[in-house]
Amino acid sequence: MKFENINFPRRRNITMSLLLSTKYSNLNGDPDCGGAPRMDFATGQGLVTDVCIKRKLRNAINIRQDGVFMEDKEREFNKMYIDNTASLNAKDTDAVEKATGMTLAAFKTAAKKDPSIKRIVIQRLLNDYFDVRFYGAVLTAILSRVTGVVQVCIGETVDPVDLIPLKVVRQAIATDKEVFEDGKETMFGEKTVIAYGLYRVDIVIDAIRAQENGFTAKDVAVLYDGIIHMFDHDRSAARSKVDVRRAIAWERQEDDDDTADWKLWETLKVEAVPDVKEGKRHARCYEDYVVTLDTAAVPSTVYVRELV
Repeated sequence: MKFENINFPRRRNITMSLLLSTKYSNLNGDPDCGGAPRMDFATGQGLVTDVCIKRKLRNAINIRQDGVFMEDKEREFNKMYIDNTASLNAKDTDAVEKATGMTLAAFKTAAKKDPSIKRIVIQRLLNDYFDVRFYGAVLTAILSRVTGVVQVCIGETVDPVDLIPLKVVRQAIATDKEVFEDGKETMFGEKTVIAYGLYRVDIVIDAIRAQENGFTAKDVAVLYDGIIHMFDHDRSAARSKVDVRRAIAWERQEDDDDTADWKLWETLKVEAVPDVKEGKRHARCYEDYVVTLDTAAVPSTVYVRELV
């Protein structure tokens, strides 16, 4: 999908909100709770971490770049830093060698005398890896860091959610002993899902950091496309029904007087329908909520882009 006239002027942030619909799925499991969906146990609301959302976006953008936004010649400069193809130290070392012609050991010695040469390597990493430009990174090998442009807030469901623990019988036997000595033909497993949850995730694209990281309007378009298609290639038994139902971007214009993020977030209102709100039944689908965007409350200096 192409996006026309993206406004990302100097010193003007873009504020975003996403609504993610989850039905009989586990959007973000908690390893400290046996992989069960993350929860705020005080309120009963489901949680999704920023790390989870950024991983979904990384994967979607990586897939969508092939033939969507990038020509083959550009692909080399839009690789993914946080993946399982190589260690981060190896990627940092490669960037040092390409940017300075030095070995990592020689670079560290030179950086003690002249710390400014770190910026040459950082620039190389920003050019090579889209997720360093987007989210930043801790660059352990060169003792530095990059602060991200795209800041994702921890998301939560609009209402408390119902957890459903499921016992399953599987024919996948784990060990030879269980098959041949114990004679097992089946084993038990379990997983926990949320019956229905409507998550809200807020995002800010920082314009000042964008200038520092070389993050451009083209990167904004890549991010928008990744958000729309975030779960297209992420289906699994645990996430069979997770979808982006609304995605709003408030793009401040050049003459905007730095409208506060919270003022824009408050223009997107989500409420349960009356019988759910009154506790007569539980929400089980997106249609159990009324979503309204109060465009009249948005300043004229802010353009509202509805991605979904």
